[in-house]
Amino acid sequence: MVNLLHKEIVIREKQKVKQPTTFVVHGKVMGWTDGESVIDCNNIQKTIKEKWEKGGPDSIATLMRGIVGPCIIEIRYNDETWLFASCASSGFYWILTAESHEFERKYLVSNDEGRFLRQASQMGGKITDGALMNVILSHQSVIRPFFNGLVAKSKRCPPGFYAKLSSFGVKLETYLFNNQIKKRKQQDVTLKKK
Repeated sequence: MVNLLHKEIVIREKQKVKQPTTFVVHGKVMGWTDGESVIDCNNIQKTIKEKWEKGGPDSIATLMRGIVGPCIIEIRYNDETWLFASCASSGFYWILTAESHEFERKYLVSNDEGRFLRQASQMGGKITDGALMNVILSHQSVIRPFFNGLVAKSKRCPPGFYAKLSSFGVKLETYLFNNQIKKRKQQDVTLKKK
């Protein structure tokens, strides 16, 4: 188990040779629970793989709602990478690097904010207007820019969201909400069962 996520992720357009699916947990995953059932830390990685094989990113998104622990789950499948930020994590940042070109995108991805800012600045990134003042005047434990980073063109994936990196760009989604539309009474019945 790797604690920090700080790496370059390269996405190439449609590789001819299919790569095996890889699963990496960055941070600490202690298990999973829905209030009734529990999966301990010894079995959670196996469960993640099984859920992926059965339903892909949608199954993982549903599973992430019950993940216990500050972690980011990285899944690389073919020419795409998914990064799921647990609700207990601080999220992560990403920026498209200057070495990217038409058939290959390189992203710097990190949940180490200081290290990310230093490296993004060294790559030529500039602090965005007002961002520095916002950081100085706001309490760091409470206020973070939701989707924009401090460096121009950098983005942030907050806790409870996931990012899909592909040759088409990055798509940010939340996994906190059900796809099923439930009326208030149906939600109350579900809560009473627990």
